[in-house]
Amino acid sequence: MLRARAGTASVPRAFPRLPPTDRRNPGSANRCAGSVTMNPSSNNPLIKTIRLSDAEIEALLDRLDQQGESVGIAGRQAARYKYRLDACVIRIRQPGDVESKPFVAPTRNLSGKGIAFLHGGYVHVGTRVEVQLVNLRGGCQDVSGRVVRCDYLTRGLHHVGVLFDSEIAPEDFCNDAGLEHLRVLLVEDDEVMKKLVMILLDQLHVTADHAPTGTEALKLAAAGAYDVILMDMELPDMDGFTATRALREQGFRGRIIAATALDSAEDQRRCLDAGCDGHLAKPYAREKLARALSDRRGRPLVSRLQGDPAFTAVIDAFVREMPSRIADLEAAMTARQLDRVARVARSLKGEGGSCGFPTIDSAAGALETALQSSDDDEVVRVMLNQLLELCRLVRSAPSAGSTPGGNATDPDIN
Repeated sequence: MLRARAGTASVPRAFPRLPPTDRRNPGSANRCAGSVTMNPSSNNPLIKTIRLSDAEIEALLDRLDQQGESVGIAGRQAARYKYRLDACVIRIRQPGDVESKPFVAPTRNLSGKGIAFLHGGYVHVGTRVEVQLVNLRGGCQDVSGRVVRCDYLTRGLHHVGVLFDSEIAPEDFCNDAGLEHLRVLLVEDDEVMKKLVMILLDQLHVTADHAPTGTEALKLAAAGAYDVILMDMELPDMDGFTATRALREQGFRGRIIAATALDSAEDQRRCLDAGCDGHLAKPYAREKLARALSDRRGRPLVSRLQGDPAFTAVIDAFVREMPSRIADLEAAMTARQLDRVARVARSLKGEGGSCGFPTIDSAAGALETALQSSDDDEVVRVMLNQLLELCRLVRSAPSAGSTPGGNATDPDIN
């Protein structure tokens, strides 16, 4: 019996159906669970080629990850994320085969451009494959590609790298994916804990600042645009509950996660009542932190034109000016200077669309329309708040090579 996790999304007849299951081993990012039953009488029996135990496979994948982090990473362009399926369905058509054969294989990692997995036999470079990916919601997505690397490891086991025909969105499959756009403020007075969490954030490629006190957190939050604040609730100057309430009163609208050893049901209720959006019990490992940060609410907005170097300078200028635009809108609304609000909204509408931020374009247009056609202040305020929420999420894309991963044109896929 093999373990895998799958969902209820529609799967073409070429793929055997995997039963829906629950996640196993929550301490391992994207390690999925369940069972796949081999049916020798089926027209498409699943073929298992690896005879190692789950523990042996996990240890081998961990060693590969450690080796990959120490060599060859800096030059890669596509960020690669931990993606562990015990039994991923992969159809392989080797040279000379009349039709493809369905195998089940443990996967290692995933990017928007490819996947790496283990296989109990050699697969020729250039071989066509189809991979059944399982997303974070339990659904399936079938992706085709070609083998670009197959390395012998041990005991007949090979490490296979596949380049997809078309890019996918890795954040749909991996908790770690997309976090490189986040800006996080860690509020923590314990020096050892601060060092540990900053290491975890660095491993997740998150841009992070640190505040040792609630007072310093208020200053930094007022001066910078943060998507998430990790708030220790037991601080020396003011406790985290007071600091959280002050942040909300100050106008901070990003997520605040109570990162604390206070873990009773009553403590969690107090955190939420103070204005926190979630609770993360200490001590926490990288996987728990990634899941907390990967909440889809408040995900940063990145330009659709980010891949075109010709637009980089224009997009960066638009993003740099955003804090002043936000402050201008808020000040104008407070002073009831609606003509000024309309001017800023009109500017954002034109520039947002031109810079590859269609949601900013749409929200700014909706605000401008509301200002022209509605006498209801509440309608205008709702439209303004929606625009402000989006404006706070606008980010420049990280430069190529700033995060580890695999180059889609490079067969060196770890």
